[in-house]
Amino acid sequence: MRGNVIMKYIYLSYDYRAITNIGYTLVAAGINVAVIVAINGFNTILNTAFSSMNPLLESACSQFC
Repeated sequence: MRGNVIMKYIYLSYDYRAITNIGYTLVAAGINVAVIVAINGFNTILNTAFSSMNPLLESACSQFC
């Protein structure tokens, strides 16, 4: 039983597919972080834009509603 575990460890240590998968995982994690940062920045821009339009919309609605 213990020999099987050791052989699997030796096999995985020389298996470059595992190393490639770890690299792809790190790249995907980096892309996810970049997307989250971009969405948060876009959210800030939208909040600023709609906050500045809010008084204009309220005054227009008070005239026509």
